[in-house]
Amino acid sequence: MGPAGSGQATKACNQLIIGAEICAIAEALNFASNFGMDAHAFADALKGGWADSPVLQDHGRRMVNADYSDPADASMMMKDMSIAQDMGNRTNSDMPMTDLVTSLFQRAIEKGHMDGGQIAPMRLYSSKPL
Repeated sequence: MGPAGSGQATKACNQLIIGAEICAIAEALNFASNFGMDAHAFADALKGGWADSPVLQDHGRRMVNADYSDPADASMMMKDMSIAQDMGNRTNSDMPMTDLVTSLFQRAIEKGHMDGGQIAPMRLYSSKPL
């Protein structure tokens, strides 16, 4: 991938993409539910389209069902997002999306949703099944 440290930078990029995707899915599912849509059908409706992903198919379904059984807690994503922010600062990279995603994970943790793992931001919208 490049010079020394590129493996860690690649991991940081992976995590910031996943974090942003999780937050977008949580917001979309909340909107869909509030609009009156069947949130349980959401992942199937988007399957095969441009918005489809393993994150949507796995985490999205868990969010709809309020399945927060992830063995890792949300602090793991906070650690990864902090690493991405630190690396961004060191390279003078503007990272407003990473800052926003980090703040959503931080809010979820501050509200006591540490046990939500990677999908903890969903609890900012709903802690019960949609």
